[in-house]
Amino acid sequence: MRYRLTIEYDGTNYAGWQRQKNAISVQEKIENALSVFCNIKITIVGSGRTDAGVHALGQVAHFDIPFNDTINVQRLLCSVNSLLPDDIKLKSCEMVSNDFHAQYSAKTKTYKYSIYISDKLKPLKIRYAERVKSSLDFDILRAALKLFLGIHDFRAFSAGQLKNKSTIREITNINFINENEDVFFEITGNGFLYKMVRFIVSYLIAAATGKITLLDVERMLTEGRRVINIKLLPANGLCLMNVKYPNLSK
Repeated sequence: MRYRLTIEYDGTNYAGWQRQKNAISVQEKIENALSVFCNIKITIVGSGRTDAGVHALGQVAHFDIPFNDTINVQRLLCSVNSLLPDDIKLKSCEMVSNDFHAQYSAKTKTYKYSIYISDKLKPLKIRYAERVKSSLDFDILRAALKLFLGIHDFRAFSAGQLKNKSTIREITNINFINENEDVFFEITGNGFLYKMVRFIVSYLIAAATGKITLLDVERMLTEGRRVINIKLLPANGLCLMNVKYPNLSK
């Protein structure tokens, strides 16, 4: 029996999604709670990793149980959530086909990165948004957004070892919403490289504040190299909003 979970969490207090030997992760907390409920060791598979400090509104994971009796999912949600800390909660649980895989069945993911424009720190925003001191040129920002749409080599907008790994990804939607001092970037794609969303938003803001040009962004997309190095935005402003799948549920 395979079950699909949708999970919401504040990543501030965790070393990311993936279970680690010397740090507390979101995956570890959920696996421990599920193991208590099912009375067997449970391992979950997530749609992908989120880094330390990154949040999620709609992370997806699946797990298997080695017996044929179905689980009362409402009882599972209530019991497991009571075992989880306040900053991690299961939003839903459903039985799915064994063909479903949280990572490999995913078609698209949507991330949101939040900033606020201010010369002063805002204590209530520190956990979920990054401060930008300079005002943005929204016309330049709109033009820069269009450059990322479609299929590109995002090698220049990633971190880590990329040897023998494809860096081609497709961005199907990218936009921003401006609400007074707050700016929210939303990016949907068929997959993302390590720190790719944070790099994209970092360079969007750099273009909109005059630190780089649109030509610089174009060169990075066409040449696959970082022509100008800028400071990477931190993890606190990033949130995994949702993961979309074909209809594989029973």
